This record gives sequence, structure tokens and C-alpha cells, in this order.
Amino acid sequence: MSSTDFDQVRLWDITTRLCLTDSTDKAALVNRGNIVIDARSYGIYYDVTRDKLLIQNIAHAFELRSGGLWVGVDHAATWTKNGNALLMAMGYSTVSGIYYSAITGGDTTSELLTTPNVITPSDMWVASVGKAPTGVQSDGVNLKPLLWSDDTTYTSYALRPIAPAPEFPTIALPALMMVFGATLLIIRRRKGFQP
Repeated sequence: MSSTDFDQVRLWDITTRLCLTDSTDKAALVNRGNIVIDARSYGIYYDVTRDKLLIQNIAHAFELRSGGLWVGVDHAATWTKNGNALLMAMGYSTVSGIYYSAITGGDTTSELLTTPNVITPSDMWVASVGKAPTGVQSDGVNLKPLLWSDDTTYTSYALRPIAPAPEFPTIALPALMMVFGATLLIIRRRKGFQP
């Protein structure tokens, strides 16, 4: 992986074995400011239709920001081996614990739940999940809760602001008319010029 540049990376950790051991691969996957850590993603394996819309929203948000990293794991320690290896390599807190409480809320102001698909947080519940890290990480990125149950975050995220579109200079209408009029005068004089 370290030999290629990637805009969007999705690490879906659904194995009980540690496979992400190459330090250069881990270095290639480091976060560039846009990240989603989903500690309830093993449920996708059983019901892809429920999570498809969320994955589309995440991909859309990353596309608008020139890339990002999705780390999909489940409850610790069985289903987090590779995801946590990557998070530790990045200096991030890891996914921990095993929880069975249903989702009780979500950040419905986040584009991850609204664009292009509107997602109801409680519809994203799966049987057992892990606790996703939140708060400021070692690189200064502040992970915010996206989906939660009471005070336990199941999915966290950080997105950089979208860069504004470049602005083009505007020319006032009177000035534009003067330039247009002067251009017509020059064209007329050239047509009427006789040597």
C-alpha cells in the first residue's frame, strides 16, 4: 500500500487475526484530517442494505474533501485487531469494550447522516458493538460522536471544512459596457481604416 497514493481508504476489520503488521503500510494509511471510526460495522456483514446509505454518505463527504479514512471495526478485542493497530500507529485512542445497548442518538446536523441520504440513527443498530474514541487525538484532530447510546459513542468522526470555491473577479456593469464599447470602436476604426 505504501507504493501507491490513495484518496479514500476503507479498512473493514472483520477478521480475528492481526494482518496489518507492515509499518510502511500503516504509515501509508495515516489520517489526513478526515476520518470516520465505526465500531459497529461488523453488522454490515449481515445486513449491507442498512449501512449502504451511511457508506455512501461517508464516501461523498470524503470526495468533497479530497479523501479520507474509514476504519470499520466491531467490539474489542475480537474484531478490532487491525483497526486498533492502525489507530495506534496514528497515535489515536483505540476502540474498546463490548456494548449491547441500542443506539439512542446521532449527530443529525452532520452531513454524514444527511447528505446525500437521510439516515435515522436508531435504524443503524446492530447486536454488539465497541466504543469508538472521541476527543482530541495526538495530531490535534477532534473526534466527535456521530452515533451513540446514552454516553457511549459507537461511531466517531472528524471532517475538515470544505474549501471554498475559487472566486472570480467581478466587473461592474458600467465598466464592462465601457470595455465593450471601446472594443467596438477599435473594430470599427480598423474596418474603416484605408491606407
